[in-house]
Amino acid sequence: MSEKSLYIYESGEYWNDIPDYLAGQAPNKIKWLLQIVDFDALIKELPQNQLAIVDIGCGVGMVSTGLAEQLRNRYPEIDIEHYGFDLSPHAIEVARKRNNNGTFVCGDFKTVEKRWDLALLCDIIEHVEDPNEFLQSVAERSRFFVVGFAMDNNVAYHLSKSRRKIVDNSSHISLFNETRARSVGGKFGRILASGYIPNPMARNLKIRSVKNIITLPLRMALQVFSRRLKGRLFGGESLYLFCESRLDDSSAISDGE
Repeated sequence: MSEKSLYIYESGEYWNDIPDYLAGQAPNKIKWLLQIVDFDALIKELPQNQLAIVDIGCGVGMVSTGLAEQLRNRYPEIDIEHYGFDLSPHAIEVARKRNNNGTFVCGDFKTVEKRWDLALLCDIIEHVEDPNEFLQSVAERSRFFVVGFAMDNNVAYHLSKSRRKIVDNSSHISLFNETRARSVGGKFGRILASGYIPNPMARNLKIRSVKNIITLPLRMALQVFSRRLKGRLFGGESLYLFCESRLDDSSAISDGE
């Protein structure tokens, strides 16, 4: 990560325009994670009745904490522990105050000698300079991972100066379309499931100009009928991939590959 990016997160500047630290997005993300991840199969193959989850770029930790609570209710016989890593000292401070059951660390997840059963990367991969190196580090330390790719490399981005400004202001330095996302994810994991959900930083259903008024009906229709096409044309969507690590020998769910 560049020195500029590190400063944005470590100084707290990134959160200045996000008063709830994206905590309001947590319920929808948890709902989606419960749909995309086959937890029955994952837990069935655990070598012990223990499940370790890590949320990389966790913010204030609401996603991993909420997911762990849901899983504890669903699988009371499983000992579930969850961890969160973030570069923002303030976000981690808030996470520790709000969530009593998790372990939250301000720093790089690669500095900890631990392996996880499931890694969550909900809104992080577009913020790193080298997504391949980053995801390789994740895959080496986890049996499975879920990674969300913001669909920033879309038609509107290339045609609209204002759209490019929105993306640039969001500190997204690695831009993805579906082809690149599946290529990066598939390089380090066998893709087991995928789907689109709204990107938490998206503002493209708000009316800011005449162009927004003209395209609003189409964007609204696509949000209902085809998030994939909406992501390709206008962005505002993230493609999530649930993957079995290709780099961790303990991965267990297999269909013969």
